Amino acid sequence: MHIMFKSKLILLALLATLVLGACAGEEKTVQPTSSPLPVVEQPQTAPEVEPTTALSERNLVLSPAVQQDGTLLVKLDGMGDSFSFYVKSSVELQSRIYQYLHVFHDDHNLTDALVSVDPAAGTAEIRLVQTIPGSNLPGYNFFISNSGILGKLGDNRVLLLEPEVTDDGVKVHLSILHTETGELERLHSDIWPEMDPYDKIYQKRWDEEKGMLFLQSFEGTIWLFDLKSGTDQRLDESFRVIPHSTTGYPSLFVSPAMDRFAFDDESGAVTFYDMSGKAQGAYLLPEDHYVPSDKVKWNAAGSIAWVESADAADRWVKAIDMDFLIIAPQQIDFLDKNAKPIRSLQASKGRSIEVAGWENESTAVIREYEYRADDEVRESNVFYYTYEVKTGKKSATAAESPLDPVSPIRNQYDYEVHEHSLQFRLKAKAD
Repeated sequence: MHIMFKSKLILLALLATLVLGACAGEEKTVQPTSSPLPVVEQPQTAPEVEPTTALSERNLVLSPAVQQDGTLLVKLDGMGDSFSFYVKSSVELQSRIYQYLHVFHDDHNLTDALVSVDPAAGTAEIRLVQTIPGSNLPGYNFFISNSGILGKLGDNRVLLLEPEVTDDGVKVHLSILHTETGELERLHSDIWPEMDPYDKIYQKRWDEEKGMLFLQSFEGTIWLFDLKSGTDQRLDESFRVIPHSTTGYPSLFVSPAMDRFAFDDESGAVTFYDMSGKAQGAYLLPEDHYVPSDKVKWNAAGSIAWVESADAADRWVKAIDMDFLIIAPQQIDFLDKNAKPIRSLQASKGRSIEVAGWENESTAVIREYEYRADDEVRESNVFYYTYEVKTGKKSATAAESPLDPVSPIRNQYDYEVHEHSLQFRLKAKAD
């Protein structure tokens, strides 16, 4: 009896080991899953949503439920008992919201997920999910900092930097999500071969109208993607982010025309380059003057740049955080896109000036004011005038800006991030 009893115990133990081994094997493969699409008919109580896919401890599942107040609550399930998350990027297209989530596990693994939410229909789906097993895998810095949504292309495509976790590290793809089909298309695969494990993308500039994307890494690699022509280039020369204290900001300033960038290498001059990396000219920074950290600014056409400065005195400092400096300028130097001087404008004695906007490509709207660093009301006696940069002609002053206010892009929905869920609600109509 004892021998038979022991044999049964051994057999049961072997079966348990096989079952646990199978579960552990399932846990290593994280597949994109989606939550069910509930039918909602004026619910009186929050509906129960049962995931239709088999779950393992690390399979992210979205559980949407319409609440009594009409809001949509999307719970994040399948990630264990202890995790946290945040929304890295978000864009709204045709009443559907696309969000890139970053989930921190209790075991130090990290999961990124691209999700699609339709608050009106009460649905939420996962379009992409990837998990990285800790910081030792090459490409970890990119994964945690720079993957995510870059912007939109029209009404039915989302542009993103997509990470792919492999046994050797993280690959980086420039991809498009086709919102009507849910298809993920890779425009440029593995844009960062031979990735430095500690490097990450510092600056991203996307122009939907031009279809152009500019990327700069901390170590100075620069890419330019032209989605309309299907071409791309990666510069041989490095333009490294200057390590200002802990901020690393800023050193490179891209023209809105995407045909020039200005680079500050802390040599005392800011050099202007074309997009092939060839120097076009340099602006010598004024000595014994404060220049704000945001050294070079551009008009919308990218045809005129300008640099602000003030005497090196604390009375002109508006704010300083680490090494990021904001000033009340006394002088504006206008330059063409090759750093050639066009004209300089100086404020009246004891006053400050700044560019408030542009009436057209060559006419700036100047805001002039009296600045006092030690007063509660720091800016007073404000007036505006237009300034034709090429001729130096000024208009009469006015108390109000001649610029039309720019209306912000208004989405239909607001969202709130809770501990383990997202809540979406329709915005109130403007009066």
